[in-house]
Amino acid sequence: MLDARPDLEFAGEHSRSKLMLLGFFIFLGVENPIRKWLLPGLSAEIYVFKFVFLAAVYLVIVFDRLWPSRNGVLLLYYVLFLAAILVFYVQMLCNYNFDIRYFYFGIYGLANNFLFFPLAFVTPILLTRRDVVRICGYVTWFAIISAPVIVLQFYAPATAPINAGFGSGAEAEFTPLAGGLEFVRPEGMFTNAVSQALMVALAFSIILYSVIQGEKIVSRGVMLAGMLAVFVMVLFGSNRTEASEIAVTFLMALFVMMRRPRRRDFVFLILLLIVSVCIVGVIVFVAPESGQAFVDRWTAATGSDARSFQGGFFGRSLYPIYAFVQYIPVTPIFGYLVGICNDSVSSSTWFQMPSAAKDWHGYGIWGREGGFAVHIVELGPIVGTGYILLRFYAVLWTFRRCLGSLSFDDHILPLMLFSVGGLGVLYLPIVTNGDVGAACWAILGLALAACHESDDDAAGGDA
Repeated sequence: MLDARPDLEFAGEHSRSKLMLLGFFIFLGVENPIRKWLLPGLSAEIYVFKFVFLAAVYLVIVFDRLWPSRNGVLLLYYVLFLAAILVFYVQMLCNYNFDIRYFYFGIYGLANNFLFFPLAFVTPILLTRRDVVRICGYVTWFAIISAPVIVLQFYAPATAPINAGFGSGAEAEFTPLAGGLEFVRPEGMFTNAVSQALMVALAFSIILYSVIQGEKIVSRGVMLAGMLAVFVMVLFGSNRTEASEIAVTFLMALFVMMRRPRRRDFVFLILLLIVSVCIVGVIVFVAPESGQAFVDRWTAATGSDARSFQGGFFGRSLYPIYAFVQYIPVTPIFGYLVGICNDSVSSSTWFQMPSAAKDWHGYGIWGREGGFAVHIVELGPIVGTGYILLRFYAVLWTFRRCLGSLSFDDHILPLMLFSVGGLGVLYLPIVTNGDVGAACWAILGLALAACHESDDDAAGGDA
């Protein structure tokens, strides 16, 4: 278990660190709606402010002497961070002659790779289990509010303000991906489909936790509305990442019940499945286009996978490993440039790509599906492989502690949150999309914070 500390709610000298962290979590929730609809002219500035805000949070935590000092995962993180800075220096020296424009892209790449990582380990120092449960309630309400937006986006054209935002010009607009039957793939309150998928999976994990654990996070009516919202967003979203995340979350629920077999848990889960089927049936009956578009999207995507990858859908799922093996022997020892795989680089008209970019094809680097290959291309084979191993180590370290919470405290919330954040850290584009990276590491931090032995324990340090 984690080392116990007093609840920071009663530790006045540390309350500002906790408030700063909670403020950052709130900012993650409202950032994209502000960029998309309220202040589209300041979209880039608001996005950059997220990095500045988090850096300020870290500084306050350090000044309050709450930064974890005995964490083995963070020690490896420091080593790799210093190695990545050295790699970036060599890249600028040898390839780009310290051109300030490439320097900015490199700093942006370093921030995406390393700034969000400590979130997973400072969050359990500042937040209690009670705080995490409250956040879960807010996420449920956020899902309920997002569902009508998803429906409106589904029926609206891609160029409508509810999809593209109110920005003027192609560069300031957000273009949703195509869904089934020529409908768009809604992004809800976010500016990308992956972040939307994370939110839906998180809300579903919270519902499963409330049902299995029997803990009342919100009222029963609100929880039922949350279930309805989740399935509305899944059907209208036509998002395979969303459905895959939900499937993993459901498998985690089964794993939890096998670890602590109780008749009540199985009865409640069966009832949940029955209610879920009824909700899906009602949605498809009222809006048949949602079900048809969902099936069409899956059928078309599965056919595309079968043509492009050996093993079809599962072959595509293993593509990060294929890409990693492909790029290891042909990538220079120091890579090409930290941040070269980010959206801002690929959309730049002046950026001079290396000649090897002509060989990056298919889903590879530009499809953001070769997550492990991204590390190789940006950091080089040695440091990039180290970063991949760090991701795995951090996830396994977190899983061990979440599993311990189930064994010693009979509490399943850590594992349910881990099922979303852990999969995200391992598989989603956490270093090419700042929104996704911040969300995944934050969810892992909430999972660790939920491991505390009581509602009022805030903890930090090593196991």
